[in-house]
Amino acid sequence: MLRNHDEIPHSALASFARPHTIIGTIVSVCSVTTMAWHFGGVLDLCSVAVVSAQTVQTVLASVLMNVAIVGINQLYDKKLDRVNKPYLPLASGAFTSDTALTVVALCTTSSLVLGMMSGSSALLWALVLSLILGIVYSVDYPGLRWKRSPLLAAGCILIVRAFIVQLGFFAHALGTGLLGFQAPFTLMFAMSFITVYAIVIALMKDLPDIAGDKQHDIRTLSVRWGANTMFNVCVALLSIGYVSAAVLSFVYNSTLISQIVGICHCAVLSVLVFSASRVDTSSSASLYSFYMRTWKAFYFEYLLLPFICL
Repeated sequence: MLRNHDEIPHSALASFARPHTIIGTIVSVCSVTTMAWHFGGVLDLCSVAVVSAQTVQTVLASVLMNVAIVGINQLYDKKLDRVNKPYLPLASGAFTSDTALTVVALCTTSSLVLGMMSGSSALLWALVLSLILGIVYSVDYPGLRWKRSPLLAAGCILIVRAFIVQLGFFAHALGTGLLGFQAPFTLMFAMSFITVYAIVIALMKDLPDIAGDKQHDIRTLSVRWGANTMFNVCVALLSIGYVSAAVLSFVYNSTLISQIVGICHCAVLSVLVFSASRVDTSSSASLYSFYMRTWKAFYFEYLLLPFICL
């Protein structure tokens, strides 16, 4: 258990929280919220102070739930991580299981309390559904541990990133129920694009972990198909997503902002394709480096999405 401040170095806590997923949560929530403000004219109806306070509460609840979910995953992946990710605090011994459980419990409780305090059913549903999918993905119990199945594992990530985040936080920012609005074209496109990206993330995250997954009989698609084939599939999916986004920006709307967004999509795709050409698919470090680059592109995409059809 947590006994004193010195037992949890900031570096260990930061590593446990998986910062790249936290950044992804923050930018996605803020992006979807911005789309909702524009769609619903929220800033014309409420003061900046009110919507800012609501956004801060939403982001905090989301980040806390994110930490809880990645923490649950690390608790049940400790043996795998000793091979695949020995730098993580549970795998390295910087955290005990009791410490991790305490952090997970505190983050889960705090997130749900913030959700209930908001009075928003959409936000609370988004948090609860994300937690449920995080549990069924990671927990090693009969009927659970969906990460053992490539289809179910990808489904968990896709549902959270492409649907729960988009619909839940859009509805919350509008002040409606989870399905109490007609989704605008921008949101529909965001859901479509992030669906492709979520599939890529779900597939690519396993590429650096092939050695440990083989050792513990986790039959991911990367294990079954091999690193080179799976990597090429991921790059092809990214290319399809970015080309579609660029074409939409150029064709759907002729405004200067939309054209700039289209150019940005072309630029990001060029960087990703160039980076992919330099990846050594036999190297876990090289694959992980490219995987983290796709996360950076993921962050940037969420900055672009509110402007896609302006």
